Amino acid sequence: MLGEMSLPKKGQDLLQKIRLETARLNVNKVVRTKAYLDFYRLYPEIRWAFLAHMISRNGGWNMTDLRSDLHSCFFNEEKRQVIFLERSNRLIFQDAYPQFLEFMESKRQNQTMFYLLPF
Repeated sequence: MLGEMSLPKKGQDLLQKIRLETARLNVNKVVRTKAYLDFYRLYPEIRWAFLAHMISRNGGWNMTDLRSDLHSCFFNEEKRQVIFLERSNRLIFQDAYPQFLEFMESKRQNQTMFYLLPF
């Protein structure tokens, strides 16, 4: 966050927009999987967006959105694996999807926005 202050206001605003949109779409496996596919449909040249959709869909099959720190007391090993997969899927989206949004903004503005990647 400290390094962000060195960015121009436009860059700071874009980072905030990207973070909010990523959080909005990172609520559950269904929304994440659809976000990947929607992005791919807009930008089919980014083939790994479709791959991300398929991995999210297949990895998310039969998963639940349980988020309890106490899950090990209540669930067997199989259920804990499902919860682990959900958390992993959420963390991957949190890392990957902002890059899609930066690409989208770069296309919209016809200039690279990838200087924001470190943030």
